[in-house]
Amino acid sequence: KTKTVTRKKYDRIVQLLNGSESSSTDNAKFKFWVKSKGFQLGNSDEVSGGAGGGKQVLYVPVKTTDGVGVDEKLSLRRVAVVEDFFDIIYSMHVETGPNGEQIRKHAGQKRTYKAISETYAFLPREAVTRFLMSCSECQKRMHLNPDGADHKGSVSAK
Repeated sequence: KTKTVTRKKYDRIVQLLNGSESSSTDNAKFKFWVKSKGFQLGNSDEVSGGAGGGKQVLYVPVKTTDGVGVDEKLSLRRVAVVEDFFDIIYSMHVETGPNGEQIRKHAGQKRTYKAISETYAFLPREAVTRFLMSCSECQKRMHLNPDGADHKGSVSAK
C-alpha cells in the first residue's frame, strides 16, 4: 500500500492547518498523522504566475542527503494530489519550452521520477512506471531499439 493524498484528504489537511477542521473522535488519528508528517502551508507563486492571488499550497518536509556525507537535511516538497498525478508526470516527462521545443526529451523512469521527487512528495514510482508504459513516444522508441542500451558493455571475449 502506497500512501497517496486525494483532493479530499488534501483539502482536509489544509482545513486542519487553517484551524477550521471540526473536532471529533475520528479526527484524533488524522490530526496526529498530519502533525507527525509536519505538513505546512505556503503560498504558490509559480501556479499563479507570480501575479498575486497566490493560492495556499501544501508542503511536507522530506529528509534528504547531499550524497557526500551522512548529513540529513529537511527539504520542503509540494504534496502531489492523486487527481494531478498525470499532469505532474507529463510536465516532468515531456515539458515543452517557450518556443514549443521539448526540454525533457522523454526521460526514462529513473530520471523522470528523480525530477518529480525533487519537487513533489506522495507520488509513487509505480505511477511514473504506468505513465511511461502508456507514453506513445517512449513506446515507439522502445520498439525501434527493443534491446535498449543494456548491451553496451557486453562484448563477448573469445
